[in-house]
Amino acid sequence: MSASLQERDKYSLPKKPSNVLADLPRFIDQVYDIRRYSALGYLITGSRRVYHAGDTDLFEGMRAIGATGLDLALVPIWGWASRLGPGHLNPLRAAQALELLKPEIAIPIHWGTYAVGPAARPAPRYVRAPLEPFLAAAGALAPSVRVVALEPGRSLEL
Repeated sequence: MSASLQERDKYSLPKKPSNVLADLPRFIDQVYDIRRYSALGYLITGSRRVYHAGDTDLFEGMRAIGATGLDLALVPIWGWASRLGPGHLNPLRAAQALELLKPEIAIPIHWGTYAVGPAARPAPRYVRAPLEPFLAAAGALAPSVRVVALEPGRSLEL
């Protein structure tokens, strides 16, 4: 499915017309029932090409998404809290996704947040645990990709 975003659109991200391609990944060996737990990623094109992997697992279609060049990939490196459910990338599989996508820049997402409990309490270790293994694996498997690990609430100018 493809849709065009215009400035007048309420949720428009770019300032100029762009295209958004929604991609429903097909998981190898049907990791889970996709009718119950659909995963959805977005390829946003315009003056830049950005892929937001959403909640997904590694799939061969990532190679095609990256084939025409990506400026940025937002890649999940974990699931929710201390658990990694089926159909989610772990640090190693997220680095393998970078091999397929070949973006210029990758930002790991789904880490450092989602701690449950009072805000005044220090975040549990599991909240940050996926980052270092991802950085190590990405450096080994996709050394040409610039990985920018943003702290929650930070931004990156492209």
